[in-house]
Amino acid sequence: RGGSGSGGPPSFADFDLDGDGRTIESEFIEARGERIRQRAGQGRAMRGLGNIMEFDALDRDGDAGISADEFAEAMRQHRMEHRPK
Repeated sequence: RGGSGSGGPPSFADFDLDGDGRTIESEFIEARGERIRQRAGQGRAMRGLGNIMEFDALDRDGDAGISADEFAEAMRQHRMEHRPK
C-alpha cells in the first residue's frame, strides 16, 4: 500500500483491502478511518479533512464499487478543485 505508509496521497490499493480490484463502501470506510487514525497517532493532521471525499462521489457509475479508474479520475478532479490558488 503506497499512500498510507508514505504519508502522501492515498492510492487505490490503500482502499482495496481484499485486493480484488474493486473497493466497496465498507472497505472504503475502514481504510479511510485507519488512515486518519495512523496519521493522528503520528501527530500529523490530515490537511483538507473537511474536503474529504465520500464513497458516493468516487463511485461514479453507481455500481456500489469503486474501480481503480474511478478512483484515479475522482482523485485527479479532487486535486484540481482543491489545489492552492
